[in-house]
Amino acid sequence: MGVQAVLEGVVVASGIDTYPYGNFVIIETAKDRVPAWLGEQTSLEIGQSLYLLYAHLEEAPRVGLGEA
Repeated sequence: MGVQAVLEGVVVASGIDTYPYGNFVIIETAKDRVPAWLGEQTSLEIGQSLYLLYAHLEEAPRVGLGEA
C-alpha cells in the first residue's frame, strides 16, 4: 500500500522506523504548483515551497529522493 499525496511534488526525504515519525515521506511542492485556494491561505512567497509530511506509515516507503 502506498501514499496518495494531496499535492504533486518531489520527494525530499524519507525514513524507515525513525523517531518520532516511524516510516515517513516528505514531499516538496513549489509555490507555483500550490492551488490558488491554498496559496491564499499561506504566507508562501515566490521561490518558497510547501512541505507535506506523511508519517506513521504502515510500511517502509518505496520512493527515492527526487521522485515526482
